[in-house]
Amino acid sequence: MKGLKHNKSRVHKLYVALLTIIPIKWNQTQLDNLVAYLIQNGHKYKNKNVRYSRAESLGRIAMKLNSQQFKNTVKCLMNGINNDKENPFVQKYCAYSLERVLPKMKGIWKC
Repeated sequence: MKGLKHNKSRVHKLYVALLTIIPIKWNQTQLDNLVAYLIQNGHKYKNKNVRYSRAESLGRIAMKLNSQQFKNTVKCLMNGINNDKENPFVQKYCAYSLERVLPKMKGIWKC
């Protein structure tokens, strides 16, 4: 996860791309660990680029998650949007990620 902490935005973009491609070949345990790390440790990073990269990563891999992981990911992204202390840029990426997963939400949450 050191790539998320890098100072250059192009490194963040590359890291996000890798985080969304590599999990395709991972087993369920590895995917569980990645999602748990991104959700549980996101608040520890002070750099807004790290937080928006995290939001983008979660949005891209959310379609590959099981029902419980997906719900946890959506809650995490919603918290990012609703947090008044969060950077507006990060809130925007949380919203983009949620928009990306809307089709899957219909099948998991019953209104």
